[in-house]
Amino acid sequence: MEQARLDRALELLGELHAQDPSHPNSREYHRSLSSYTHQLSRSSPSGALTLAANAQHVHRWKRPRNEYPDGLAGYKMWRTALNKYHADILHQVMRSAGYHDDDERDAPLFERTRDLLLKRTLQRPPLPADTALLKDPEAHLFEDAICLTFLARDFASFAAEYQPSSTTATTGDQAPARAGGLEKLGKIVSRTWAKMTVQGRRVAVDELVQTLDPELQTVVVEAVTACELAEKEAAVGHSAG
Repeated sequence: MEQARLDRALELLGELHAQDPSHPNSREYHRSLSSYTHQLSRSSPSGALTLAANAQHVHRWKRPRNEYPDGLAGYKMWRTALNKYHADILHQVMRSAGYHDDDERDAPLFERTRDLLLKRTLQRPPLPADTALLKDPEAHLFEDAICLTFLARDFASFAAEYQPSSTTATTGDQAPARAGGLEKLGKIVSRTWAKMTVQGRRVAVDELVQTLDPELQTVVVEAVTACELAEKEAAVGHSAG
């Protein structure tokens, strides 16, 4: 019964991913995210984590970034709205798969999936070096998987937008780099790294950083070094206080 409902929910989510105009992009994104949750988990991921990992970007194409203001504040508004949107879709999918939100046996699963997608229990950086000290290790495992999926699938193409040498795919003409260039890209890498646990960082170093071209490797190494130095300084300051 339980496995049948989970399988049905995943099937329904797969149907939603297939509706993405950029298909199979959404399906491949969630396949990568699910793969990292399995890799990072000491045992099989929980039902809640499995569901969340298959709904993280569901129907994201229906909520484009350009519907929100430019700048960091607009970006945060967009991301907050997206998280709720994805959580609401998953809620409806779970109901369609046979879960009952008014049943005391199912209610905790509804709440947990929403917690994961809304990032309610994530601690703010800097994170403790010992993952046993995390208040919600599963939520941070999910965040690690999200960051690793970004680095594995999207970082190189995303980074190209900040490099002056980037070219358009259709004409081959040089495309203007985004404001801030490589310095801005380094800050984005630092923020991503700060959200990751030691375990997630280890996977990134062992499997992903070495696949980047030399210029991007340099950007990443410098950003990571700056991030970890800031964390050490913060830890020293905290101890002194």
